[in-house]
Parts: sequence; C-alpha cells; structure tokens
Amino acid sequence: VEESFEVPYESVHKVCLENPDRFSGLAGIDPFRGMEGIRDLEYAVKEMGFVGAHLYPHWCELPPNHRKYYPYYAKCCELGIPIMMQVGHNLIYSRNRRLPSVGKPIYLDEVAIDFPELKIFLNGSFIFFAFLYSTE
Repeated sequence: VEESFEVPYESVHKVCLENPDRFSGLAGIDPFRGMEGIRDLEYAVKEMGFVGAHLYPHWCELPPNHRKYYPYYAKCCELGIPIMMQVGHNLIYSRNRRLPSVGKPIYLDEVAIDFPELKIFLNGSFIFFAFLYSTE
C-alpha cells in the first residue's frame, strides 16, 4: 500500500524470540495479498508462534466488513486466534496520502454475525465516540 510500510513476520518473530517474556507476535493483514497472505498467516501462527492477527482497515481503505477480509477472518477462526483491529477515526500519517476513516465500529456487526467464533479486539482512540457517530 502506497506510503505505508510492512514489517516482515521474520523481523517480528526475531524480536519475540529475543524477548519472550515481553512480546508476542501479531500477523499483519493485507487483504490484497490473497491466498499468499492466508498461507503466511497460518505459517506465522503454526511455525513462529504468533498469537493473533492485526488489521488496520484505514491503510487498506476498506471497511472491516469488506469481503476481501473474509478469508482472513475464516482463517483466524480455524486457527483459534483473535484479530485486533483499529476502529474509529484514523490519524494523518502522510501529507501525500490522506486516509479515509473506514473503521466505523458499526461495520463489525456484520462480521460478528457472519463469524460468531471470531475473537475480535478493537483498539483505537475515540472508539466510543466513533460508535456514536457511526450509527446510520
């Protein structure tokens, strides 16, 4: 994704191995990687010991209920891992690429209905206020 950066799973794994009492790995989700991304998520959990997935919908410019994420949600259920995602308003990371705020908490209703086994953790400031303003 333009103007973003990717931290390779191997780098995260190395830090976790060096500091096992302090860090656990989360596998970043990029829905544009397709099946390669699904296989990498499974490898990170099964072979590297990652404990969950992480999604920042604003970078992808896709709301959390977009169909491109559904294979990842299904894989998280299969692996028994939670997914943590940023919801609410996004921050400005680059003057060259202003990101839309696509992480409205109300969009997670569909995800929770379609994936009742999925463990979802929300992070981000203004979650409560974002929910108040996201009801349509």
